[in-house]
Amino acid sequence: MNWLDENIFWISLVFGGVVAVMAVYVLPTIAKRQKRKKVFATRPIRSFDDWYQQFYPAKGPGKELSAKVLDAIGKELKIEPTRIYPTDRFSRELKLPWWGTPTGYLDWDILLFADLFGENYEEILKDFQVIDSIGELIAQLELFLNKIQKEQQ
Repeated sequence: MNWLDENIFWISLVFGGVVAVMAVYVLPTIAKRQKRKKVFATRPIRSFDDWYQQFYPAKGPGKELSAKVLDAIGKELKIEPTRIYPTDRFSRELKLPWWGTPTGYLDWDILLFADLFGENYEEILKDFQVIDSIGELIAQLELFLNKIQKEQQ
């Protein structure tokens, strides 16, 4: 009897485990990504100034902050940032359901927070409220930036 015949049970078990992991974790992720791509593909690409004027025609959050948030999310999702709307929810349209929960910060948002708040970003994260939409994220980040600016004066 050769090695393969002796270990076919274990080889089958490992192969079955790999297939199960792919079915449970990888395939749903791919399906979410494809669905998200379809949703965002129907939205117009425009300049950031046009985007800002459409969604914040009156006094809105800072343009620079809005641009940084959109760029960070666009890079993470591999979509054109101006196709993202302030009403887009992390749990629905963006398919990032764990964002902003106590156990679920992702790389892009840590980098965004570090860019905006420097070394103090961990303090900000402790006080950060769980939010669901891009608009809520931008509004809350602006509140923290304003608070920091007032404390520095």
